[in-house]
Amino acid sequence: MFAKVIRLAGLPRVYAETAYWMVYQPGMTYPLPSTFMTDTQIHSIQTTATNTFLSNMGYNSRFARAVVFGPVGLGGIGLRHLLTEQGIGQVIALIKQNKHIRSQ
Repeated sequence: MFAKVIRLAGLPRVYAETAYWMVYQPGMTYPLPSTFMTDTQIHSIQTTATNTFLSNMGYNSRFARAVVFGPVGLGGIGLRHLLTEQGIGQVIALIKQNKHIRSQ
């Protein structure tokens, strides 16, 4: 649904990138630490949105995903893959829980 809104809005490149970092990414990554979705499930969730954002940012929507999700310092675009964000969030939650248990 979010991808449809972005596609129909016809945002300039700068605003599409801002929407990705300020609205889409935080909204999608917030619930991920408490979920256990497979790679296939996350892929199906993020494919449409990623293609839409790439098109609105001025990139080909079929751009190699290694470059799309690769670090900017190595020539990538620097978008974040939701599977990676899910794993990071789960590790952070585990560390926080462990610290909480040890402090009791």
